[in-house]
Amino acid sequence: MKRKKYISYDQSIIALLAEYGFRKKNKDFFIRDISLDVSQEISFGHSTQGQAHAKYYAIRIAILLPKVLELAQKQNIFMPLTAFYTCNIGELMPKRQYLEWFVSEDTDEKYDKKVVESMLFHIKKYAIPFLDKYSTPMTIVNGIKSRAYPNRYGDNYQACIALFLYGEKEDFEWFVEQRSYEIQFNEYETEGHWDYKHTKEPIKRGCREFLECANKLSLLLKEK
Repeated sequence: MKRKKYISYDQSIIALLAEYGFRKKNKDFFIRDISLDVSQEISFGHSTQGQAHAKYYAIRIAILLPKVLELAQKQNIFMPLTAFYTCNIGELMPKRQYLEWFVSEDTDEKYDKKVVESMLFHIKKYAIPFLDKYSTPMTIVNGIKSRAYPNRYGDNYQACIALFLYGEKEDFEWFVEQRSYEIQFNEYETEGHWDYKHTKEPIKRGCREFLECANKLSLLLKEK
C-alpha cells in the first residue's frame, strides 16, 4: 500500500498560506514573521486514535512574542509555553469546539479533496481573521485588557510581560491584581480587588508563582 503524503504537503494548502504570508517551516508548521515583536504559526498535528493507517488531523494557530521570551530568559522567568496564545482552530468558531479531520490510507481521492477544502475554508474563515486582528503589540495588549482570547488572556506569564513591554503601567498593575485574584480565589466573573502584596492569607502555589514573575517585572518598572 502506497503511503499518502502528510496533508500539509498538499499544494493548495501551501498556496493558500503563502498568499497570507506563511512559509513552510517543517512538516507540521507554517510560520509568518509579522515583525520583530510578533510571529504567528499554523500547524497540522495528528493522532491515530489507535487506528492503523489513520490520521485525525487538527489545525492549531499560535501567536509568538519573541521579545517577551527574550526578556523572560534575561530575568530568569520560567515560561511554561513558547507561544503567547495557541488553540485548536475550532476554538475560534462562534460555537467553540475541538475540530479535527479524519483521513486514512483507505479514503479515496474525492474524500481527501473534500477534507482539504474544508481545512482551507476554516483557515480562511477563522484562523486568518483572528491572526490578522492580533498581529501587533497594541492589538495583543488590547486583547489582554478586554479578555478577547478564548481562554481570556493567553499565557499568564507572557501576558504579564507583554503588558510590561507594550502596555501602560496601569495596564500591567491591573493585570497583576486581576489575574492573581482569579488564580487565588478561582473567581472569574468579577473585577478582583485585593492587597496581594500584604495579604496574610496563604497564597496558592499557582498564584505565588505568577506573583513571583510579576514582582521581577515590577522592580524593572521602577527603573523605567
